[in-house]
Amino acid sequence: MSHPPYPTFNLLRPPPPEPPPSANRPELWSIQLHWWWRHTPTSIGDRECRLCCHLWPCPSWFHWDDLLHRNTGTPHPTTDLPQS
Repeated sequence: MSHPPYPTFNLLRPPPPEPPPSANRPELWSIQLHWWWRHTPTSIGDRECRLCCHLWPCPSWFHWDDLLHRNTGTPHPTTDLPQS
């Protein structure tokens, strides 16, 4: 599993509660956001995922962060590179 080199969102700049106008699948936003928050630490200083107890950021958090980013409708700087 590969992870983006940096997250699209973070605890200080979380995803918005409502999907952006550019969202590809706005009906999925609340589900993706729910699981994004479930896989965050209990508090900002913690280094453990509150749900799976893995070192944070955990693989599941990267997954939901990536899905939220893809849903924004903007290309990801590392995973959506043009194919040559």
